[in-house]
Amino acid sequence: MPPAKPIPHCYWVEEGRFLAGEYPRDWQESSSRQKLQAILDAGTTAFVDFRVMSPPLPTSTIIWSSL
Repeated sequence: MPPAKPIPHCYWVEEGRFLAGEYPRDWQESSSRQKLQAILDAGTTAFVDFRVMSPPLPTSTIIWSSL
């Protein structure tokens, strides 16, 4: 059985090892924190951002405060 998806708009590229999905930050900090915490709880150890948008919402402060 594949691991559960930590957030709705994501998928396991390699089950339990490589997760891909939407940018987890949105305009509400509380929901962003919930999404990021779920991703971290799934075992994520690195984030790669391939978006081409300007300006991005800051995620790094939320991630580091969750650790």
